[in-house]
Amino acid sequence: MIVVVFLIWCSSLNTAIAQDLSKEQERLIQIYSQRYLGKSKQWVVIMKSIRMTECNQFRCYKSSKKGDNSFGGWQIQPATARDVMGYLEMKEILNDEQLINRLIYDDKFSTKIAVRYFAWLFKETNDLDLAIISYNSGIGDVINKLKGGKPLPQEYLRKVRKLLNKNL
Repeated sequence: MIVVVFLIWCSSLNTAIAQDLSKEQERLIQIYSQRYLGKSKQWVVIMKSIRMTECNQFRCYKSSKKGDNSFGGWQIQPATARDVMGYLEMKEILNDEQLINRLIYDDKFSTKIAVRYFAWLFKETNDLDLAIISYNSGIGDVINKLKGGKPLPQEYLRKVRKLLNKNL
């Protein structure tokens, strides 16, 4: 019941608050992009493009894709968030509900997790396009398709690239 009331309250927020949070989200993207990816402004634009591809609304909740267990503006799966938390040596122990709430409502937490995860993907693939595809499909799926000579999904990459071209 409390969650339903909270969601109704969130949906009634005015656009001034949404604009302020949007500026805060951009600030967080800039901070964590510089920390985990490098000083180039290109990384900020890449991460903004990924964020806008994942969710171009004020607040995103659960993925609308059937069978997808991703949450928040960055559409991160809880298992991925836990892996990144371990990599970052974050000592917090969160149950599934707590973790999902953090992914949805804590922009600082979710942005830190998303940017650090992307930095790891880029380090592993050493290729921007493969890192972008891996963010959406999972690195295991990308590796398996490459090994099997199967084509990689291109739709997500096209969406991110379209936003990149607008923002560069």
